[in-house]
Amino acid sequence: MAWVACCLLPFWLSAQETGNAEKPKVYIPEQGDFAIAFDATPILSYVGNFFNGNVNNDALDKGLQGAPAMSSVFSGPVASVMAKYMLTDQLGVRANVGLLNRNTTSRSYVGNDSYAQFPHDGDVGGEAQLIDTRKTKVSGGSITFGPEWRVGKRRVQGVFGVDVLMAYQNTNTSYDWANAMTSVNQKPTSSWDADVWNGNSRIVEYYNDGYDFYAGLLGHVGVEFFVAPKIAIGAEVNVNAYWQFGKQEYMKSESFNASTDRVELRTDLVSPKGLKEFYFGTENLGGALYMAFYF
Repeated sequence: MAWVACCLLPFWLSAQETGNAEKPKVYIPEQGDFAIAFDATPILSYVGNFFNGNVNNDALDKGLQGAPAMSSVFSGPVASVMAKYMLTDQLGVRANVGLLNRNTTSRSYVGNDSYAQFPHDGDVGGEAQLIDTRKTKVSGGSITFGPEWRVGKRRVQGVFGVDVLMAYQNTNTSYDWANAMTSVNQKPTSSWDADVWNGNSRIVEYYNDGYDFYAGLLGHVGVEFFVAPKIAIGAEVNVNAYWQFGKQEYMKSESFNASTDRVELRTDLVSPKGLKEFYFGTENLGGALYMAFYF
């Protein structure tokens, strides 16, 4: 029996070493994996600033990032989150959800018309200048959902798929004019003259009667490079085909009516109800960058 034990001992030790050996690292996603992905541009911009000392480094925004999808008609969400689930090693589904709430205030110096008509010497307090204000409010959201296919078994994988797109948006722009419209000053000095004057009428507000809706398909082709196990940097280009269903758009303006000797407000219909437009193209040429974490 001793000689049998001696013969089997090498095989037993080999089996023990094999059992204690570390499992090989798996870099790419597998069936059942779940992933969360975020826009990588802010991170990469920060890294670029860290090495070159430039706090205004926008090379990625102008180069690699490209223009966002639907940029010509839809203000994309400030931030969105993409989630993925792998049905098999090569096939998965993904969804991208984002909310939009953007308030922008622009201010511009404008000459004080009353001071121009009646100059004051020694204007220390700056009364010769006033400030016009323009406020823009954009709200809405977007969601995409669809299948995603993968090719490649190494750390670089090709990724492509088709998503269903749904989005909505509302825009409101209002002006607060420093130089009031009066019988003496029927066309006061204003900022952004080329945009706000229509004859003797000055825009006060421009708004939508509800939300514009967008629906269509979004195709994407890209690659994911796994820098660590289950951590990837992705880049993709989108091809969009979608419809816009617009609500009525109104413009509120003010003008001086000489017959009534007062300033009157009127609201004009700029765009009729039921506006429908179709868009197609690769609006984000240059690619979108993101980081994906698989679990």
